[in-house]
Amino acid sequence: MFAIGEASRQSGVGIEAIRFYEREGIIPRPERAANNRRQYSKADVGRLIFLKKCRDLGFPLADAKALLDLSEEHGAD
Repeated sequence: MFAIGEASRQSGVGIEAIRFYEREGIIPRPERAANNRRQYSKADVGRLIFLKKCRDLGFPLADAKALLDLSEEHGAD
């Protein structure tokens, strides 16, 4: 599990952008540690990397979210 700063460093997504993605429901809200700090999993960091790559390629945020949702649907065509 990673704190938000480490998730930001590993993904290349800024901390404020991560918080925005959470507020907007683009990524799920992470678990919280006993001290109430966000704790991100490797899968969460992977989602952030995917979103960053989509954004770097010029995809609008809505399209990047749709692609992320499609990539996480198991068994879907």
